[in-house]
This record gives sequence, structure tokens and C-alpha cells, in this order.
Amino acid sequence: MSGPRLLIVDDEKSLRDMLGLLFHKQGFEVMTAANYTEGVAAAVRSSPDVILCDIKMPDGNGLDLLKKVKEEHPQTPMIMITAHTSTEDAIEAMKRGAVDYISKPFNNDELVLIASRQHRFAQQT
Repeated sequence: MSGPRLLIVDDEKSLRDMLGLLFHKQGFEVMTAANYTEGVAAAVRSSPDVILCDIKMPDGNGLDLLKKVKEEHPQTPMIMITAHTSTEDAIEAMKRGAVDYISKPFNNDELVLIASRQHRFAQQT
């Protein structure tokens, strides 16, 4: 039996790699996408249990990806991560259905806890 499926969407390869290893060690089945376009395709194709998504990407906006995912899979929890914290983005992310909004740099243990909790909660609903 495999663990929860996690999709990480971020244009920073080193961050994708680090998060992938971190979550893999915690029992997650990890998929990654390097940009908005790959993220949309992966989310639709693989129906992940939880998505971690950067807000600012070269080819699109994580808030738009959030909207697209919620149209296709409304129960999929999305956690938005960003190095460019803004109150407006946080409010918009929550309005569009994000379950959390985390600023970089973040605490790895806290991020794993949030993703695990969201997966468990989604399984109960």
C-alpha cells in the first residue's frame, strides 16, 4: 500500500527536490511539477491527495492553478507556499479554496504536519 499522493508545484528545482525527499521519507508518494502548465496537467492526470503549490511561477500563477484544481477536484486540499508574502495573495488564496498559506522559508516539520493533517481531514469528508 502506498502513502498519500502529494503533488509539489514549484519552479525552484532545489526546493522541489528537497520537499520531495522530505515527504518521501514521511511515507508520501511524491510527484513534482516545475511550472503552472505541468502542475495543471499533473493535477488533472494524477488526482493527488494533497497539493503544495508556489504562487509565483514564470508561466502562470499558483492562484490560477488553485482555481483550476478546485473546478476539477473540489475536495483536493491545496497548500500555497510563497517567498513573496502579501496579504492580498493570502486572502485571495483562501477565497479560492486554499487550506493554508505558508511563507518561505518555512519549518519543514510544520509543513509535513499541515499536509498530513489536510490529507487525513480530506479522507474523512
